[in-house]
Amino acid sequence: MKTKFIPIESDILNDNRMSALINDMGATGYGIYMLLLIELRNHKNYCIDNQSLKLIMRKYNIKRPKIEAVLYEYDLFTIEKVEENNLSISSEYVTRVMRNYDLKIAEAKKNGKKGADIRWEKNDSDPITKEKKRREKKTSEEKEEKEEKETAAVAVVYGNKPVELQKQIGWKEYLQEALNDRIWVELQAKHSGLGMRFIKHKDDIVSMFMDHVLTHGKEYGLHSVGEVKYYFANFVRQATATNKRIVDELDRIEQEKKANSRYRFEDVDPTTGTRTYFGKYIPVEAPPRPNNNAIWIEELQQWM
Repeated sequence: MKTKFIPIESDILNDNRMSALINDMGATGYGIYMLLLIELRNHKNYCIDNQSLKLIMRKYNIKRPKIEAVLYEYDLFTIEKVEENNLSISSEYVTRVMRNYDLKIAEAKKNGKKGADIRWEKNDSDPITKEKKRREKKTSEEKEEKEEKETAAVAVVYGNKPVELQKQIGWKEYLQEALNDRIWVELQAKHSGLGMRFIKHKDDIVSMFMDHVLTHGKEYGLHSVGEVKYYFANFVRQATATNKRIVDELDRIEQEKKANSRYRFEDVDPTTGTRTYFGKYIPVEAPPRPNNNAIWIEELQQWM
């Protein structure tokens, strides 16, 4: 049986996300994280789905709350909804280190082939032997080319960006990829304590986050979707100074919008659009309430 490897970087514990994981869950959290990395390494394309996750929990006797905490709360994994009731779980770390590992192996094989070719050409003078070796070389090169294409198909950065485009990707592109992850966005709405208010004002919050990144000079320190997600999650996290600034800014935006609204003297339900004033229902066909003292007269169908 061929042994499989996964490189472990010596500074893996220096990542702020790992520090938060170990601070919250101790060695148990780190152990679950490493088990997941190994399982991802052993799966095709370094991804697992719902069924594989259930098997992993059963295999290692891990309770669902613990494994879900490691998967969802520290932005260490990429979780995408691929079809109804099924998820695709991957790790930027595994994809990156295995991409580099696979490329090194491919390069070593290529160099080994070149060395063998040189020795064959030097030692073999018989025409028949040379022709045989030439055919073997051609077959080997075709096989090697196929393997390189397969490696390149797997060797991608998060979001299926080709390796050659990696250096062109900036933090704003990583942020956009994060925002395209609907499940993650919904988790941030809950994580921030803002709920539906977060969803309603998502563009305003994202704009504030971008200003925050530029103000603090962090745009050159965000090198992956995972790092952007982690920084954004800290930015919106409930009970932090930045979260308070977000709430204050949303209050200002909503007050300004209400002051300029035709319905500023009414209460409008953001979900249903139902209009009321002092708890009294306003008919749909009624014009905007003209001032804060107006009363709707049903018999006259007008404000008085």
